[in-house]
Amino acid sequence: LLLLLLLRGGKGLPSLLGFPTCGAAYWALTALAVGGLALCSVLAGRSLVGRSRALSGMSYSKGDVRWSPAVAADALARTAVAGVMAGLMGVGGGIVLGPMMLQLGMLPQVSSATTALMVLLTSSCAAFGFVSSGVAPLSYAVPLGALTLGGGFLGKQLFSKLVKQYRCASLITLLLGGLIAASVVAVAVAGTLDMLARVEAGQPLRHILTFQHLCAA
Repeated sequence: LLLLLLLRGGKGLPSLLGFPTCGAAYWALTALAVGGLALCSVLAGRSLVGRSRALSGMSYSKGDVRWSPAVAADALARTAVAGVMAGLMGVGGGIVLGPMMLQLGMLPQVSSATTALMVLLTSSCAAFGFVSSGVAPLSYAVPLGALTLGGGFLGKQLFSKLVKQYRCASLITLLLGGLIAASVVAVAVAGTLDMLARVEAGQPLRHILTFQHLCAA
């Protein structure tokens, strides 16, 4: 996926092979990436369903998910929606996938750890692409990245200590809900302030609310 991203380019990232944005090669690599991810997701879903069927005669522990074709298809659809939302609005897919995993019956600790791993993989791929192409200068990419890693590690250690001390795994659920609510408010406020600034600059409201062309710079 990272190789395809570097070859294709887009979102301010130039193509390593010089492919123009929205050209034939650009869309071919995009289709290849989407198709590959979809195939991996379907194969993973089939594997989970097959494993659940093989263990159908055994008792399930708390937090185990009983995978069926319907459950796997629903999870696949939701993760696809989460990916689209992340791409359109710049939010992390974990905001959608975290509650989904809790709804499936996963333990909050498992949901939190899985979400953190997904965010690490996707963010690392994007960061590597921008840094390697020079779009993100190392002068502030490295310090901010180090602060983020350090803050994430300290927060994880602190929260794990609180959960063990009070024996209340629901704290993770409350934290997740609070982060989602804060993200919704932050996106709404930032969008409103940006719209007001553009209106004060003389841009017509109709132009501001109109979707830009998909291939616009």
